[in-house]
Amino acid sequence: MKDNENFIDLAFKGGSDGRRDSQSGWQVYIGQYYKNKKIIDIGSGLGNSRPRLSVNDNEVTLQEPAPELQADIKEELAEIPSDSYEIVTCFDVIEHIPDDSTFLKDLFRVCKNTVFMTTPNFRVFGCKNKYHIREYTPPELVELCEDFSSNLEFLVCNNTTGAGCFKVDRKTFLESNAPALAVFLHK
Repeated sequence: MKDNENFIDLAFKGGSDGRRDSQSGWQVYIGQYYKNKKIIDIGSGLGNSRPRLSVNDNEVTLQEPAPELQADIKEELAEIPSDSYEIVTCFDVIEHIPDDSTFLKDLFRVCKNTVFMTTPNFRVFGCKNKYHIREYTPPELVELCEDFSSNLEFLVCNNTTGAGCFKVDRKTFLESNAPALAVFLHK
């Protein structure tokens, strides 16, 4: 993992430049996985996650600090009260965050039960996206997550949207060359 020296921070940039609806499969998976849960989607971007996450009577809140983008909460993650949501989702956001450890600590602080996050696999993409400050290999992602939870579950996907994602064991995850990675961090 090497920080991208051409990084452009999307948190200060409104509009659709640098944002796509590219996490639909992950969002559908989580919306179907949980029922009657209070979910917050951190870094919700264009806001496409709400209808996908709110199936099964999930109550969904969108958080997005970037200007001009619609969200229920515009405040920074650090300002959200502790244990205020059962499930915290973070779809392809951590690779945009300069201080990833503090960010993950805050995600875990806000959740009562579980954090679910996705990110591209550095082995596939090599952090060439100008909006990514860094990308993670599977071992790097596991190391970061284990600082906050010893109860992890792993998923991979052979496309970037999360469609057709599937759970794998730790060994398979660590060796994965799948383009998209996901981790459940349980309290």
